[in-house]
This record gives sequence, structure tokens and C-alpha cells, in this order.
Amino acid sequence: MAGPARNFTLRAVVVGMLVGLIVNLSNTYYGLVAGASEQMPTVSVLFGYLAFSLSTKFGFAPLTKAETVLLMSTATATGCMTVTAGFAEFIPGIEYVLGPGDGGPMHLTWREMFIWALGLCFFGIVFAALLRKPLVSGPGLPWPGATATATVIKALHASDSKKSSDGLQEQVIADQYRDLEQTLSESRESPHQKLRLIASSAIWSGLLTTAMYFVPVTRNLPIFGRHIAKKWLWALNISPGLFGGGLIVGPVIGLHMMSGAIVGWGILSPYVTNKGWVSGHVSDWKDGSRAWLVWLSLAALTSDAIVKMVWICLQPLWHSYLKVLIHLKMTRPGMGADDHRTIVAYSPLHGGSDSTVPEATISDMTNSNKSRRSVNWNVLGIGFVISIVVCILATDNVFGAKIPWTNVLLAIVLSLPMGVVGIRSLGELDYNPQSGLTVSQLVFASLTPHSNRNAVIINVVSAAIATAGSSQTGDLAYDFKIGEMVGAAPGAQMYGQIIGSIFGCIVSCATYRIYTSNFPIPGPFLQIPTSFIQVRTAELLLGRGLPDGVAPFALAFSMFFSLATIVKMIFKDRWWQNLIPSGVSFALGIWVAPAVTVPRALGGVAAWYLLDVLTIPKATVEVLGSGLIVGESIGTLTYVVFKMWDLPQWGSD
Repeated sequence: MAGPARNFTLRAVVVGMLVGLIVNLSNTYYGLVAGASEQMPTVSVLFGYLAFSLSTKFGFAPLTKAETVLLMSTATATGCMTVTAGFAEFIPGIEYVLGPGDGGPMHLTWREMFIWALGLCFFGIVFAALLRKPLVSGPGLPWPGATATATVIKALHASDSKKSSDGLQEQVIADQYRDLEQTLSESRESPHQKLRLIASSAIWSGLLTTAMYFVPVTRNLPIFGRHIAKKWLWALNISPGLFGGGLIVGPVIGLHMMSGAIVGWGILSPYVTNKGWVSGHVSDWKDGSRAWLVWLSLAALTSDAIVKMVWICLQPLWHSYLKVLIHLKMTRPGMGADDHRTIVAYSPLHGGSDSTVPEATISDMTNSNKSRRSVNWNVLGIGFVISIVVCILATDNVFGAKIPWTNVLLAIVLSLPMGVVGIRSLGELDYNPQSGLTVSQLVFASLTPHSNRNAVIINVVSAAIATAGSSQTGDLAYDFKIGEMVGAAPGAQMYGQIIGSIFGCIVSCATYRIYTSNFPIPGPFLQIPTSFIQVRTAELLLGRGLPDGVAPFALAFSMFFSLATIVKMIFKDRWWQNLIPSGVSFALGIWVAPAVTVPRALGGVAAWYLLDVLTIPKATVEVLGSGLIVGESIGTLTYVVFKMWDLPQWGSD
């Protein structure tokens, strides 16, 4: 089979779903432990390519580039349903954090979880498709992660014929941008090395995780003595997955998290305990210093999210102002075309000419050949209406009259601008912040009467819907960018995303119940930190009050990180801005226990050594980290088997 028909094949979709199952398992585990997730597009590509490489020995045709993109898109949609439907944040929040006074806890059945997930799995796909041309194909964003994954795909298929139309198009781009071609030629062998690296790292990580079952103290090793570990929770979890997460995020984010842990758990936790502002043990989410520190995390997260949202919303107005200014200057005598290009190229909000020009040219070349393969706008319009109806019906089926249908509609509308923020963040920083959660909770808190006995449930459910759409929009738009760089059809990607999302609904229900049925929630292992953040945010915004002494500290944190975020965005190209902690990373270090933060910080330091000292490519380091995460996620499944066999354990947590 050749030509456009090869853009969508059953075999690529099936293998994509199987790879997505692994990504889904990893995101569920990692989200319940540390409140984080990884999209892992390169991992999906490598696993899929490995599967088809083995199948060619039995007479199957090799995988094409278009099929590789379809496989990756299906895997991403399947794997990201954990985050989209809130299986690591929202659902454990209403099941294990929501108090009786607010209508909780609400334990969902398998049927209810599936219906809820199904209701959220469509409108983010439609948004990503709608925003593909203006934001994904448009100029101005460097897309570092997407470019790296596209380079891996091209290198894997370097032996494909260059006589195809796609190949001729790539050759034109390569002639104009020889640095990109140089990167591609240098990495001809690296994908096969990455295959071996991810396989070996996943195996060793799984074996270590399995061994850790028999010695559970390895998840809580004292680093400053047993007394400090027991009283103040300063311990080390030798989790290979957490270390791998540090390799992926790098030294800057890892050390920013560590600074949050030092300030929160090392300084403020003993301080508030000695002041008598808390009465329970440090680890107590209700009366301990941990519950007190959550509010400082909220202050840092909220200020960071609001400043970034305002910044991104004002950028189009600033660009419009620049266009008017340029037009006025162009009408002056002596102002020529070269001067016009100079103003645009050096505009401080454009991200520099280096990132703008290549993207614009590549997009123009690519879109001219693929416009006929784009999804029809009538199809998107019908799909958008259907996705809204499905979401309203699903929410009503699970939560009944507690959630007004108008809230569901407003949440879907809110998810669109939040999705724009996610796409821009991914395009610039290779990171989907999902920071719109706090902003959406603020909006719904202002619309819900505080006297309503279901106010907290309304807030967290409505915000979960808004965040689901924005998160899925960013993740799937990221895949659209990879497909565009490779030359794949966006229509085929979208159909793969729909299939993967539906399959992801089933997988997410299963993986979530595997963990929650076999481990205490919340506990020393699965701490569900983001669930506490969501519920506590709703309580704060609905006027439930703050713990003793936290108000001035929360105000100070809010002011500092508002200013810090502004400075970091204005001077994002200066080396010293890395010395200023980001609100998100700092908050992560405060709301999760040091046993989780320390291995991630160590992974960040190891990433610095590998990248700067040994000069190992960043993509290779990220593949190593992803392999460690995948290996631990699969390794934890052995815990379920060992518990069924009642195998003995040595040591204690």
C-alpha cells in the first residue's frame, strides 16, 4: 500500500494503543506518587519502532514515517487520559480527601469512572485540531521537544526513499537549514542506541523496583538520622522512577524543587510546629505542618499561574500595537523594508529571529502540500457540538443534579484559552503547565454561593473539566507539531487520537484501581499530593479560612513569586534568571515530602553531569529517564502479585 492511504493503518493504531497502555500506567503511578506526568512521545516512537523491527523478521512490512506519527499520536492520547480525566488528581481527591461536610468521600464505581472519562476525552481533541493552524503551524515558537522527536523519527527512517514528495520537501528544507540536517546526520545511529538504552534502563529499573518490595525501608532511607527522618520526614526514596524524572526535568527545575523542600520542610515546618500553630504529626494532612505548608504551595502556584495567563493574554495586544507602530513608521520618509524587518526580528516578545524564521518557512512549505489532507471544518464543528453534549450527559450521569449543566458548558469554554496557554508553553519551554486549574477554580468559586452545601464538589468537578480540555489540547497539539515536521496527515493523527482516547478511558480505570486497591491512599508510598492541592484550593476560595499564622506567609509568597515570574519572563534569555526559583517548581518541593523531592533533585544534578560534563545529548538523557520511569511503573505491578502470595518483607517504612 502506498500514498495517502498509508497515513492511517490498523496495525499502527493497535501497536499505538499497546504502547499507550505503558505510558498510561507510568502516568498513573507517577501522578499518584509525585503529582507529575510525562507525555513521552520519543519513548512511544522507540517502543513502536522496536515492535515493528521485530515483526519484519516474520514478513511484515517496515513501519513508515506516517505510521510512526500515527502510532505516537494514538499512544499519547491513550497515555494522557490519566491526566485528562484526573485519575491521579481529581478522582483520588473526591474519593480520599473530600470530607463528609462537603459531601465526601465519593467512591466511584468502574461504570461511573468510565462514563466520566468518556465525557472528557473528546473536546480537547477538537480544540487541538482547531488551534493547529493558528498556533501549531504558525511562526514564533521554537518547539524544542517536538523538533527533537521529529528528528528521531526522521533518523529512524533515514533509509526510506528520498524520491517521494515528502522526501523532496524535506530535502528543500535541509538545503535551506543545514544545521537541522547536520543534527539529523549526526543522529543516524542514535535511535538504535536509544532503543537499547531504553530497554536496558527499563529492565534494570523494574528489577530494582521488584527488589525494593522485600526491603520497603529503601523508600524511606534516613539521610540525617532516624530521628529527623521520623519526626521531620527528611528521608530518601531510592526510586529509579523519581531519579529518572529528575533526569528529564534537568538540574534547574530539580534544584528549584529542592529549594522549596529546604524552605518548607527544613525551615518552616519546624518553625510552625514550635510556634504551636499545628497540633498533629508533620505528615498529618489535616492537623500537621504538612497541611499548613499546602497553603504556601497554593500561594506560589496561584501567583505564577495568574501572571502567566495575563502575560500570554496581553501578548496579542502588544503585537497589535507593534504592527500599528511599524505601519506608522513605514509611512515616514526614509523608512524602508529592511528597517521593517529589523523591527519585527528584534521585538522582545517574538522569541528571536532564530526561532521564528525556520518555523514560518517550514510551516509554509508543509501546509501547501497537506492542506487537502486537513480535517474538514464542518467535521470539527459537528464534533465540537457532540463533545459538549457527551460531556454534559456524562457529568449528569455521574454527579447528578449536584453539578449544573451551565457549569459544564462554562468549563468547556474556559478550557479553550487555557489550552492556548498550554500550547504556547509547550512551544516555548517544552512543558505543559496545567496551571489553569487554580485560575478555573477561582472563576467557579466566584460563581458558586458559599452557602451551597455542594460548593466544594461543584468547584473541583467544574475545574477538573476545564483542566481536562486544556491539558489534552496541549498534549495533542504537541503531536500535531511533530506530525507537521515529519510530513504526516493531521486528519489521520486526529482519528488515531480519538481511538486512543476511548481506549485510554478503559485503561485509566484499570490502572487507577490496581494501585488504589493494593496500597493505602494517602500513604507513605502513594501520597496523592495534587489531590490535596485541588480540594484545599476549593476550600480556601469558598471562605473556609486559613490555618493559624499562614496568612502573612502566603501573602509574602504570593508577592514574591508574582514578581519572580515577571522577571523570569522578561529576562528569560539571561543566565541569572535560573537562580530565581519558579513558582511551580518551588511549590512542588513544598507540597511533596522530601523523600520524593531528594531523588528528583539528585536526578537533576546527574542530568547536569551527563549533559555538561560528559556532553551526552539531551534526547539520550531524557530517554534514559523515561526508561527508568517506565521500568518502575511496570515493576510496581509485581507488588500486587507479591501481596497476593503474602511474601515476607524486611525492614519498615
